[in-house]
Amino acid sequence: MKILCLLAGDKSVKSLNIVNDIVQKIDDTELFVGSFPSDPWEEDFFTKIKEISNDESITFIELRKIDKEWWDDFNSKNKIDIILAIGWRYLLPKYIIDDLLVGAFAIHDSLLPKYRGFAPTVWAIINGEKEVGATLFSINEGTDSGPIIDQISIKISEDTYISEIVEKMNHVYINLLKNNLNNIISNNFQTYIQDESKATYTCKRQPKDGLIDWQDSAKNIQNKIRALSHPYPGSFTYLKQKKLYIWESYISKSFFVSGSIPGRVIDLSKQNEVGISTGSGVIYLQKVQLENKAIVSAYDLLKSPNETLG
Repeated sequence: MKILCLLAGDKSVKSLNIVNDIVQKIDDTELFVGSFPSDPWEEDFFTKIKEISNDESITFIELRKIDKEWWDDFNSKNKIDIILAIGWRYLLPKYIIDDLLVGAFAIHDSLLPKYRGFAPTVWAIINGEKEVGATLFSINEGTDSGPIIDQISIKISEDTYISEIVEKMNHVYINLLKNNLNNIISNNFQTYIQDESKATYTCKRQPKDGLIDWQDSAKNIQNKIRALSHPYPGSFTYLKQKKLYIWESYISKSFFVSGSIPGRVIDLSKQNEVGISTGSGVIYLQKVQLENKAIVSAYDLLKSPNETLG
């Protein structure tokens, strides 16, 4: 049995360790690993994956999209039975899937069929969802549309930041792999078809999409800040034409505005926090950062009711 593991993103390193532990206990099973360099804003998963592969004598391949010429040559020499994609950002062509004896499988950061596509957890937080999760499924020609093998959900609140979810998702991935990979390798697993009537899709996000619109409601702005905080690129605004990242904040439930100018400082009475008026409600900024500067308390930068963000 030969397995090609395609890895990227913040959960790939721990997942590789689990996959390797499982594969080492199964006779006549060989693991190959493929990955590509991280984006500038990401933690460097690529170097860690390469180091683990070298330390464990796993064949490592640097690749992104898999073209037919490369695949035909690689597969003619190795006869891959299973592809396991974790954090992978590219669709697998049908000619690859058809060549596999067992199949291609992936873990996706959503409770499929909802949030198919890019950055599902980020979008779920932005949309104010109370539940997120991950799904192990069999890859077909569609976008995250293949039959489901297993799924694990996580309850979240309006105060949950993405860093906490990323840590919990690592454990979800580990459990999905521990509970199902042996059955996949032995080709003894069950699936169920996704309900297409409930399917939703997400756009790819770029760092520039983190720009805050202060005309929006405090709730929507807070969701965006939670979703894009560390380890992601961050939500941002502008202070005197300088980019200002907002890493931590909360919505006021006791400060009410009758004369609002969205983006304007409205409350300086709290230590280390600054109240900002929005299109609906007040949001208190806690940790902020001017571009290429250190993270500081909002009160260190916003000390006047004349200050307006945006």
